[in-house]
Amino acid sequence: MATQADVRRIALALPDTEEAAGDFAFSVRVKDKLKGFAWVWKERIDPKKPRAKQRKR
Repeated sequence: MATQADVRRIALALPDTEEAAGDFAFSVRVKDKLKGFAWVWKERIDPKKPRAKQRKR
């Protein structure tokens, strides 16, 4: 399984790729807009609250 370091290395090797400042997410710039292509899955723990990062098991 790929680690976050592996994903970061591969994603940043692609042209015009940017890493999000606040999250583990990567985007590519297309016509002055960022299009996300890789991010950490966030699960909804409580139906009435925002999604949160998964807890390590």
